[in-house]
Amino acid sequence: ANNMSVRLGFVLFLVHSALCEDQLLKPCHSQDIDCLRQTTQTFLDKSSSGIPQFNIVPIDPMAIASIEVQVAPEKTVDLKEIAVTGLKNLRIDNFTMDLSTRSVALAMDAEANVQGHISVNDKDSTPFSGKIAGLQTAHYTYELIKNDKGVEFFKVGPVTIDCNLKQKPELNVSEVVSKALFSGNDDSDDEIKKKLACETFQIACGRVISNLRTIATLYPKNAFF
Repeated sequence: ANNMSVRLGFVLFLVHSALCEDQLLKPCHSQDIDCLRQTTQTFLDKSSSGIPQFNIVPIDPMAIASIEVQVAPEKTVDLKEIAVTGLKNLRIDNFTMDLSTRSVALAMDAEANVQGHISVNDKDSTPFSGKIAGLQTAHYTYELIKNDKGVEFFKVGPVTIDCNLKQKPELNVSEVVSKALFSGNDDSDDEIKKKLACETFQIACGRVISNLRTIATLYPKNAFF
């Protein structure tokens, strides 16, 4: 038990050294939303390149192996070898925390450049590039769990992310993919672009939330409040 305590203490020391420089996780009053928002923003700024030893993944650049999106009943788009850049400039637009329901809404204002390979119905995979700008709002609940020492930790529940694009997404594809993907109807073509953009953004922002979830497992409640 003593050896376990020593190891845990050493791990927390390393985490503190890696993440808490310049008061990265400054404790906030539970009602001080501005403080909570700024602490979250600071963490994202400091950890954007990732901290592998603590399972904090890079968010800029971010690599996504593949995304499959059904954009029409008989039309499936596969995006592969996706590289997302620009999320290190993500900004927390709003942060609300309801202590009575133990729920959080975190709105993230972000712009990202995306590139990779695209195919329609598994045919003619070719390079693509694009640009997305929007407000992604993550909703999640949390519990407070005590360890064997009686110390409380946050446990974050399942996350849902709402996608709200600020402008039409840019999507540059080859002629062969364009013919397979688009009909020439502006409304339906724009809807396809929105589906692809939102799916990509939701996965990317989901990884941002995953990093916050990781921090919640490493630090007790009183590191935040």
